[in-house]
Amino acid sequence: MFTTLVNHFAFLSGLSSSLFVATPFGRVAMFDLACYFVAPVLYVLNYKKFTPAEQRLLFLAVLWLVGAVWSNWWRQEPFDVALKGNAIVFNVWCMLVVCIHLLKRDHRAWMWFTVGNGISCVISLYYFQNGALLFFAERAGFGGEGGRALSKGGTL
Repeated sequence: MFTTLVNHFAFLSGLSSSLFVATPFGRVAMFDLACYFVAPVLYVLNYKKFTPAEQRLLFLAVLWLVGAVWSNWWRQEPFDVALKGNAIVFNVWCMLVVCIHLLKRDHRAWMWFTVGNGISCVISLYYFQNGALLFFAERAGFGGEGGRALSKGGTL
């Protein structure tokens, strides 16, 4: 029963890994947002169960986070820019903790996570239509008119 529950959780996590929600600082994947809260709890509860190699890997990720925070402080980055940069590095640590936990529980959980992630990517591709790419194209001057620039009557 518990293994089935873990596999269902892994599948739903995979489904939510490419579907994004809006935050005041930009968009974030639903699974990433959940992992920001779940991963520290998993780490604290299972600290003694990590092997020395896993602990070293997680320690390197923490050092990377400390270096990113120090670098942003040193360069006096604006808060929102520093938060986005640090969130990416913290996300790596969170994904490592959750993935190690899933792999230790049952290797099929990782398979179900991958299946859910694939389905999520297909849904994201057709539903959201690569919104990030369209945003960059609009900033570059493409208006969706057969490759012509947005400038008055001219071509590039």
